[in-house]
Amino acid sequence: MCLKTPKVAELLPGSQAETEIRSAALSWLAADPDPETRSELADLLARSEVDPDAASELRLRFDGRLRFGTAGLRAPLGAGPTRMNRVVVRQASAAVMATLPPGARVLVGHDARRNSAVFAADVADMVVSSGGVALTIGQSPTPVASHAVVELSADAGVVITASHNPPGDNGYKLYSSDGAQIIPPADAAVEGRMAVMPTAMPTAGSQVGENGLMSGGLGESGLMGSVECVGDAAVESYVDSVCRSLTGDNVGVRHNCPLRVVYTPLHGVGAPVLLRLFERLGLPEPLLVPSQAEPDPLFPTVAFPNPEEPGTLEAALSFAEEVDADLVLANDPDADRLAVAVPLEVADDQPDVRRWRALTGDELGVLLADCLLRRLSNRLPPFDDGTPSATDQATTADSFGWLLAASVVSSRMLASVARAAGVAYAETLTGFKWIARAADGRPARLLFGYEEALGYAVCDAVRDKDGLSAAALFVQLFLSLRTQGLSPLDRLDCLALLHGVHATGQVSVRFDAEPTAAVAATAWLREIPPSSIAGQDVNSLVDYSVGGKGGSGSLMPPSNMLAFHLRNGDRVIVRPSGTEPKLKVYIEAVEHVGADGLPQARLIAGRRLGLLKEAMRRLVQTAWLKDWEKSLRCP
Repeated sequence: MCLKTPKVAELLPGSQAETEIRSAALSWLAADPDPETRSELADLLARSEVDPDAASELRLRFDGRLRFGTAGLRAPLGAGPTRMNRVVVRQASAAVMATLPPGARVLVGHDARRNSAVFAADVADMVVSSGGVALTIGQSPTPVASHAVVELSADAGVVITASHNPPGDNGYKLYSSDGAQIIPPADAAVEGRMAVMPTAMPTAGSQVGENGLMSGGLGESGLMGSVECVGDAAVESYVDSVCRSLTGDNVGVRHNCPLRVVYTPLHGVGAPVLLRLFERLGLPEPLLVPSQAEPDPLFPTVAFPNPEEPGTLEAALSFAEEVDADLVLANDPDADRLAVAVPLEVADDQPDVRRWRALTGDELGVLLADCLLRRLSNRLPPFDDGTPSATDQATTADSFGWLLAASVVSSRMLASVARAAGVAYAETLTGFKWIARAADGRPARLLFGYEEALGYAVCDAVRDKDGLSAAALFVQLFLSLRTQGLSPLDRLDCLALLHGVHATGQVSVRFDAEPTAAVAATAWLREIPPSSIAGQDVNSLVDYSVGGKGGSGSLMPPSNMLAFHLRNGDRVIVRPSGTEPKLKVYIEAVEHVGADGLPQARLIAGRRLGLLKEAMRRLVQTAWLKDWEKSLRCP
């Protein structure tokens, strides 16, 4: 009879595994420059001698290390190589410098999260100690940093941010010289060097003076490193580039159509740059949600600073009611994502009650793509009533050479839109490090890219998702529609008539107590896949762990992801999150509009979507329980 799981047995007192982990923890403790994490680790070490839970926690902290996921390194703050802390940041930065040429220029930015400024200073210090130049932009939105890497000809860029993660997390985004986040084999090269870095890292031992230069320290190469403060110039350059992309020569033209916009940065860093961008574009000045306007690492008004999460927009919608707003915009804390809520028609029996509808990431994606397609060659054809037009059905001379791209988990409607407009389309793995590179090596230029998790690239001036430029484009779209007596929801109706109803939704199952559970559940579904889901036969299963093909037929690198294609044309995709301990399920139900009209098609698609969601919740929980039971069995 098996009395203990393997994980508990590995940490029996006196075992070799326990000895190695305690030795690693003691070395870490001696080298950690942060008194808070030193105290935390000392307490954990003391308790682990008598407390099995503390021993298990110690193992989680020191059995392995952080790896570059969908968007860099990301984890809860705390001591140990699997958490975010100053030792990890220094090791990562030293490893990055070891992969770059001597005297490398590295852009360094950060958000407003707890310890972000401290971690960014550690990055700059490691750059200087290696004889490089740290180009610091201070507290800044992530899209500004991505743009600045290219604009300033940096060899790499680092942004300290955990984006939309819980308040206790932080992260390390790493950009290559092309302004996009690193991909294999560059990530493996950095990870490999991190693995052999000593816990105690040498630093420049210097200070930043008023002139922005770091003095008082020599790098290991014997060269004096330096710091250049480039924040203001980086923001101005970013704003200039976005304005040129969105308006051409019409920068600063005021729009006469009245519009009241409410905006929230969700306690993040997006507001100053968004306000400057809107002013330069001649867009109405947004009204900031007072309770969320200033950066705050505690995120006091939201349980989870992710605009996708239910309830996150509650303060913004409440404020919109107070000021009688026409539109609500929200960025996540590092401003690389955009959420939008639009008003619904006032009910006849409740004239004083205004309702709002948050657009899904897929809805917003297809609206932005549709807008940009209609702008090709500086033309803005009128929005139609759903009747196919030349721009919807045929290739136009000026549409050659453009590319639309989306992640494989996003709605397939964008592929249909691309075909109708006669432009190229590419499907990529999840993560903007892939979407940003969708046009690389092609004769086409990236016109638009998106992922359903509210990430959009509306111009190729930024090689990452950008919630600021996306917000500006959506306001331009909203104004254009309003002048014709239409709303974004009207345009979505037109697109559904042309391309069918694409109802999308997600099921997310968190495993905070067991971070590897999401991977285990995926493995079980791969080993014993269902033959049907919610009454629909599974016609085919695509296992992306052995590579897959995108919408353009191009091969994609292997990824831990499964796609179930169902009888009615619906699709279910399962993958572990690359940034959080949860399993994500992406569901799409497609229904073409028939003689019964659009409302009936939406009803049918919505009903199938609901059934698939419920079936996948049960299936994921079953898969996790089956794997857990399997782990209890004796060899």
